[in-house]
Amino acid sequence: MNPCTYTLRRACGGKSHFARVTVALGNEVPIVGDKPGDYVFAEWIAGAKSGIDFAIRATHFDSPISVTCIAGHAADTFEDTVRCAAAMAAFGVIEAEGWRPDYVGGQWVLIHPEETEE
Repeated sequence: MNPCTYTLRRACGGKSHFARVTVALGNEVPIVGDKPGDYVFAEWIAGAKSGIDFAIRATHFDSPISVTCIAGHAADTFEDTVRCAAAMAAFGVIEAEGWRPDYVGGQWVLIHPEETEE
């Protein structure tokens, strides 16, 4: 499956959280926003790359995966939200099942049914 998009949109801890990340197999490409002219914050890019790295390590996947698009809003898109959305999209590309995002201790983490926390 290539590319894959995951949207994390939930209200938790008294605030809303949103991130939509698209990833694809292959080496890095320029990262764009959802619409022309959308700004992509450096923290979002760092979060997306961290999420992809997590998915690759967790599955022992041996091919490169890159971020192609990040959509968010300055008011409710945080690095941990982007990280989880990117990891979930990467799990989609890898076709790894069972992972889910969960809001724990004030931030988004990745949970696998066979484990308790990341």
